[in-house]
Amino acid sequence: MKVAVNVSAQQFKNRDFSHLIADKLTNFKLPAEQIELEITESALIDNFDNAKLTINKLKDIGVSIALDDFGTGYSSLSYLKNFNLDTLKVDKSCINNINTDVKSMNILNAIVTLAQSLRLKIVCEGIETEEQLSLLAELQCEDGQGYLYCKPKNLNDIRKFLEMKY
Repeated sequence: MKVAVNVSAQQFKNRDFSHLIADKLTNFKLPAEQIELEITESALIDNFDNAKLTINKLKDIGVSIALDDFGTGYSSLSYLKNFNLDTLKVDKSCINNINTDVKSMNILNAIVTLAQSLRLKIVCEGIETEEQLSLLAELQCEDGQGYLYCKPKNLNDIRKFLEMKY
């Protein structure tokens, strides 16, 4: 099972970040291939060259990288071109009205098509209804998260949930 971990912009800007991750993986005997770090676009803005270097170091370790909250803020296509990403996480704001607004559906379709052409895994955030899930399946967006699947849980509830699933 792969675990996704949110990384704050402040954490990501630390020049030793890739070394910190490598140390944690070693200390806790975690396989890097089971970790995906979620980085927001805002974390990439301030220092493009350092961000690119850090991502490449993390990829060398074996960690997967996801661009989180795509569709909010800047959504620069240059990030998709210039950074060695594995996953594009489409923000909930791009999902909200796909069942009632043709433009929203067309924009999401374009994002999914772009990600697929770049061979990025696509995860749609904020899925709340069966109708949204059905429309996302039509777009071949196979991975998602949101209240439809599971509401936020505390640690004990997560353990119980995982025991039932796995």
